[in-house]
Amino acid sequence: MAAGETTQLAQAGALARRGQHRQAHELLTRLVTVEPANGSAWAWLAYVAPTTEEKRIGLYKALELKPDDERILAAFQRFTGPPQTRQAAVDGVFISYARPDELFAVELMESLQNAGIQAWMDMTEVSDDTNWHSAIARALRSCGLMVLVMSPAALESEDITLERDWFLNTGKIIIPVLHRTCDTDQLYPYQAPIDFRQDYARGVEHLIDLLTPQPTQHG
Repeated sequence: MAAGETTQLAQAGALARRGQHRQAHELLTRLVTVEPANGSAWAWLAYVAPTTEEKRIGLYKALELKPDDERILAAFQRFTGPPQTRQAAVDGVFISYARPDELFAVELMESLQNAGIQAWMDMTEVSDDTNWHSAIARALRSCGLMVLVMSPAALESEDITLERDWFLNTGKIIIPVLHRTCDTDQLYPYQAPIDFRQDYARGVEHLIDLLTPQPTQHG
């Protein structure tokens, strides 16, 4: 990190500590533009960001650069916990899957819809006269949460990688579900996937509970 960038980071930190988050946000945004590998700047940017999505973006970028930083990981997990997950699901659930997992994905979509959860997948929502890529792009923008069906085929799919990265880089939440045994290390910093391999009913119950708004407590 150059001396000037060190000074800018110190200035931004001082502004943030004084509660001048807007000024710190402006300075840090310029800093990460010229120094995208500055993990500390991304972490500070997450701290002063005005929206939850921007906070997740900053923390995700910081974790890419500082994967062993437990404080950043803990902060990221706070912004991807059950309350945030349930709120994100209100805007719709995008089901991302590989073609060999299509039957499982359709069953999963139907289970979510039967539970009153708005679920979207290309196989049922994109008609023959609709541009597939345009439909996918619209769904990615509108849905607040992705259910990522994990399998060896999914790990090899370029389309799924692009969908997942788009969600991560726009500060949206991903919930992985394990359909077939595969290497899930690349899911960091997200939670371990919900396991559907042995017991579909138990897996979908867990997922629905995670996505369904909880009743408001009174008194």
